[in-house]
Amino acid sequence: MAETNVGGYGNYSLSADQCDPSISNTTVSSSASWPSPVLLSMYPDSVLAGGNSFTLTVDGNNFLPESNVLWDIQNRTGSYLSSHQMTAIITASDIATPGQHYVRVQNPGVCGGDSNLGIFAVTDNGQSFPLYTKPLNVYLLKAGTGKGTVLVRSLSGGLSTFNMTLYSDSSAPFSFFILSLPSWVTDPRITVLDDHQIQVTGSDGNNMVNTVSTDVSLANLSFIGGENGTGFLHCILNSATADDGTMYGSGYTAFPVQVKTLLPFNSTSGQTYPLPRDINSDSLYEDINGNGRSDFNDIVTFFNQINKVNSDQPWWVFDFDQNGYINLHDVVTLFQMNLQ
Repeated sequence: MAETNVGGYGNYSLSADQCDPSISNTTVSSSASWPSPVLLSMYPDSVLAGGNSFTLTVDGNNFLPESNVLWDIQNRTGSYLSSHQMTAIITASDIATPGQHYVRVQNPGVCGGDSNLGIFAVTDNGQSFPLYTKPLNVYLLKAGTGKGTVLVRSLSGGLSTFNMTLYSDSSAPFSFFILSLPSWVTDPRITVLDDHQIQVTGSDGNNMVNTVSTDVSLANLSFIGGENGTGFLHCILNSATADDGTMYGSGYTAFPVQVKTLLPFNSTSGQTYPLPRDINSDSLYEDINGNGRSDFNDIVTFFNQINKVNSDQPWWVFDFDQNGYINLHDVVTLFQMNLQ
């Protein structure tokens, strides 16, 4: 058991998940669970065929020191950098011929299983077009809204034109639309292909995206939560040209989108409290028992039902220490917030 003192109000013991890399000397609860790893982007995400071995950087969530990066079905030697980033060595034989490969992150045993697949293109022409997203993932309350941006990392050849498709799976628990395109895009065209698919094209008629540009925004999106569940908004580059007319290689990234209903907590006597509230508009729901203020009763209720937060609640609105998951640190952070 991991034991902590919550601000001097007494000692509490809590069974912690062995999959939490930030907690040591813990035992595993039979009811403990750990979210699956999520692959959000890769750099590079395409290379020319016939090149040398290179280091692939994988960004995402819920990575562990024991996680593996798989190239198709083969494990590739790499390094754990943080719960959000890993690297892997891709060999020259892996990229000897043009083709498409799949990359995923695999956590061991009970610690979450496999991530979603990322697509890596080995091309016979062009440069990498490294798409990525901000934020890395989108969390929505049911009927709630959120925003995100699709970007491309700095391009050594500038950017003349691009054609990109955004699509969600038919069973995705959210809807999305283009909120806006950046000011540098000239001759923009947004085509709704069907209920789940949008095509975006544009050009850089004023040469605002050039060889000295840093990361470049391609589209700003809005999301609306539907039913509870998890899905992906896929972002695929169909084509893009550099300023000198050279074709870029393929690019791919995805927004993982999770939707969940906010539920009331219960008192120790079984009373159902009102819904939790965000009392200072910071997207964190400090008022656990919904009484219009944040106080010690909220800390106790949160501590007593922390396992239910992980399993039943939209955990991200209770991630008070903003580390990407719920654990005892969030109880301590909520206590510290009440002292301010």
